[in-house]
Amino acid sequence: MSQTKPGGGNLPQLYNPENGKYTDEEKNKLFEKELANIVMRYMFGQTNTYHPRYPIYGFHNKEYCELYVKHAIYQANSDLPAEKVKDYLLKPKQKDDKSHFFNVHGFNLSNWEKLLTAILSHTDYSQIEYDQLTEFGLFVTVPTTINSLYSGKKITFFTIWRYDQKDQWMHFVTVDLGKRSIEK
Repeated sequence: MSQTKPGGGNLPQLYNPENGKYTDEEKNKLFEKELANIVMRYMFGQTNTYHPRYPIYGFHNKEYCELYVKHAIYQANSDLPAEKVKDYLLKPKQKDDKSHFFNVHGFNLSNWEKLLTAILSHTDYSQIEYDQLTEFGLFVTVPTTINSLYSGKKITFFTIWRYDQKDQWMHFVTVDLGKRSIEK
């Protein structure tokens, strides 16, 4: 049976009273916190975190980005300009046309605000996936589920966002209407 005792920062931490050691659950929690601080401090230059006790070798760019996504991006604000919805998602194009998909589900230039609102309010950042880190920011893929205006069924597709560490905003890039998009 686990008990609590004052730990780092005088915060209560779980330990096993038989051997006086932290429980595996508590060790995992501490390890996760340590990794989050390494990501924020070393990869993204944030100095308002405590200094990690040790660097963890063997981690790659992708793992650090995934940790950052898990610990920091969920607090970010989202930016989806009206022009992106009207001119990019709903206006027909010769190549890489996305308007047909949205038109089939009742979204068009006359009601573009509904699509903008649906994407911003139904993008599930808790399911975020790391894509790549570039000089322009961290690119992530996020599932978005909205209701079809015609059938009322749920439509899931993936939105691509660029997280900018400087302004701490998620900037909309595009939608992925590939094989992963489904209707339920």
